[in-house]
Amino acid sequence: MAKTWRWESDHRCCATCPPDSSLVYEGGEVRYLGWCSDVGFGGGYTIGVQTIDEFVTRGPLDETMPPALIAEIRAYLTAA
Repeated sequence: MAKTWRWESDHRCCATCPPDSSLVYEGGEVRYLGWCSDVGFGGGYTIGVQTIDEFVTRGPLDETMPPALIAEIRAYLTAA
């Protein structure tokens, strides 16, 4: 079953976009997603992908992810 977590991040595609990111767990991997509100691009985009093992052992690709959220995601992924 898919699950999504969101947090404020330093990743922005342009100055007018919100500083947020999402991590989506689905199909044995986690995907980091961003959102662009620019009318010339607009829409979601992938920041990166990790396997569950990579996330659990190495940590997230996004260094701005809050430690409490990392712990919550690790607990969820290891229980799944």
